[in-house]
Amino acid sequence: MSEYDFAAAYQRILDVTGAASQTALAKALGVKQSTVFDAKRRENIPSGWLVTLVERYGVSPKWIKTGDGPQRITRSLKAVPTQVIFAELGRRWDSFWQALSIQLKAGKPAPGKGIGQEMTALADTPRLAEATGAAKGCAAPNKTEGATA
Repeated sequence: MSEYDFAAAYQRILDVTGAASQTALAKALGVKQSTVFDAKRRENIPSGWLVTLVERYGVSPKWIKTGDGPQRITRSLKAVPTQVIFAELGRRWDSFWQALSIQLKAGKPAPGKGIGQEMTALADTPRLAEATGAAKGCAAPNKTEGATA
């Protein structure tokens, strides 16, 4: 028996990542779906997940496990590696374009908001608002350079 309520901690992880399935959670955490299945079977949150949740979502491991204390870890932007910021922005950018592409291929009109408004909305998340403000004037890496088909 673990020292925390696994079901509640697992639900907090789902809420933070926005995952609705084991497959989606595996993708959000960068692990195999079988790893998520095993963690649920054992009722144990792997320490690697907690590290990933801190790095990608700025979430407190203590809050994940117990629900106590602040949800987010507050830290200086200087402590957030640039590659983490751009990785999160890139992930959100890719998700936006993927959804838009599906909509357009289905013959549906583009969303009511303009692309600039959509990206501003993405950047206005608690974790990225500060990062994008500090990164003004810095060009994001071109994700298509060096890409192979």
